[in-house]
Amino acid sequence: MLKYAAVFDMDGVLLDSESNPEWLNKAIIKTLEFLEIPVTRRNIEYLYPKNVRRIDDISRILGIPPDKLWEVRNRFYKGEKINAIRNRMITPFEDVRYLYLLKDKYEVDIISNSPQEVVDVFISEYG
Repeated sequence: MLKYAAVFDMDGVLLDSESNPEWLNKAIIKTLEFLEIPVTRRNIEYLYPKNVRRIDDISRILGIPPDKLWEVRNRFYKGEKINAIRNRMITPFEDVRYLYLLKDKYEVDIISNSPQEVVDVFISEYG
């Protein structure tokens, strides 16, 4: 018997992680402060997810080795995103509740660029 699966991206599909960027800004500000980089609008924007592919260029601009910049940013990103999920600052989109209707007929899976710890917390909080 064939079993079908439905696979969904977490951020922007299941989890509305963009309508309230407070958690992300907090993570980026903590990153800049930890690395003793001035907290400016431009420096905050450098560390937004849309610029992750430019991490080598941005690390040169900020004067921090790319591995260190990524490690520190990722640590604060994970921590703040997990807190935001647990504190209901970011929540699933309203229509995600309909996916519960699929779970008896289909295997429902999540794929994400978010760290696995964040996905695990999302699943534990929202099923």
